[in-house]
Amino acid sequence: MCHPQQGCLTALDCGVACERDLGDVVECASNFTPCTDDAECGDGVCLKSQGQTQGECVAGSTNSRCLTDDHCATGVCVVVDSEGARRCSGGTAGSVCNDPADCTEGLCVHAPDSFIGSCSIGDPGSMCHGADDCAGGITCVGESEHSSGTCSAGTIDSPCRDDSDCKQGSCIESQGYAARCSAGKLGQSCGTSADCESGNCAEAWDASKRLCTNGLSGDPCRADSECKSQKCAPEEAGAGMACTDGQLGDLCAHASQCVTGYCSGHCTTGAVAERCKVDADCVSNVCAYSSQYGGGRCTDGALGSDCAKEDECNSPLSCANYADNYGGRCTDRQLGSACWDEKDCDSTFCVGELGKAVCGAGTDGAACKEPSDCAASHCVYGPGFQTGKLCSDGQVGNYCDDDYDCDVGHCVNGPGFQNGQFCTEGKLGQHCENQTDCVEGTCSAGTCKNL
Repeated sequence: MCHPQQGCLTALDCGVACERDLGDVVECASNFTPCTDDAECGDGVCLKSQGQTQGECVAGSTNSRCLTDDHCATGVCVVVDSEGARRCSGGTAGSVCNDPADCTEGLCVHAPDSFIGSCSIGDPGSMCHGADDCAGGITCVGESEHSSGTCSAGTIDSPCRDDSDCKQGSCIESQGYAARCSAGKLGQSCGTSADCESGNCAEAWDASKRLCTNGLSGDPCRADSECKSQKCAPEEAGAGMACTDGQLGDLCAHASQCVTGYCSGHCTTGAVAERCKVDADCVSNVCAYSSQYGGGRCTDGALGSDCAKEDECNSPLSCANYADNYGGRCTDRQLGSACWDEKDCDSTFCVGELGKAVCGAGTDGAACKEPSDCAASHCVYGPGFQTGKLCSDGQVGNYCDDDYDCDVGHCVNGPGFQNGQFCTEGKLGQHCENQTDCVEGTCSAGTCKNL
């Protein structure tokens, strides 16, 4: 590992490195800048252990490594873990502290059996270990002999121990979550349905609490019983769960939740081309599933239908795809049929972008996207704005873009833009743009003529 200015690392304490995560070791080594005094560290300082002549340049900013207060721009170096590691502290609310002098804001609050605390101004949510650690009118809840608590204002959704901690509502114990002040309104904490005016209490997994809901479609849930429809389904991307009505397009966990009887994350009709995960998701009972593409499509094996392997296509059709378990389409190898590459076509020409390509003829006038789609290797623009690219044989009278596209003669503009460009030798009856294009006769109205 090398540094652009300092050169390459030549030694590493393996005893220390082997006890750390590889990512941490690489980050430490890549950021290491050796020094012998502060002058070599620009705006930073040279951090040296006692008795050592060489050290490491550190910034001296908040959270930088330090050994003494002199190593920190803030003048405060504190112990941050039980192993004795030290870091510069900003001294503001939320900063790590060891004693009151470490804090420029508020108090240094920590549990009685720990010397590592946090600077606190006593506002709601701050660490506390007693009422004196919280601002006026705010209560410290959740503290114990060995752990700190949290300053609580007693308002809705504030942490609490009992009703006396709540200035609004009452203290509700929520199954598996911290007790909070609640008045039972929609969106407020609950433990059971009896705690809610709506009569419905559900688990909001992504919010880490149980909430009062209406139990309607889209409301959070963890179980079917928390929904009016008695249907609770996972949300996309694992974001949680929500109530569903089971209509077409609604979220679902299994087919029985859908009025259509088919489920693939959402309620579907199970028809051909609908999304699927397993065969049972489809009316045809065949799901062309591709793990490489993260899903599948229902298929009936007909020409043009989705497939991921050969046996998903009706005989004698084959699956035009990269390899087994990759998404593809059923093909008969004829012109206009689906293809992945030239091997899927009897003509040996597969034309178009992946997923939409079809077998092409490769002959003069056939559609193309690039020269390899054509037998003569000439793929040119046809006449006018609306015509796509076409294969050209490169012979006299064939379309061209430039002289390279003409195996005989050279390329000239036709009598008008809508006519395109053509290969010519300049002989009588052949296309021309001006007199220099004609070796016989005179260029008149876009054609070499005897006048």
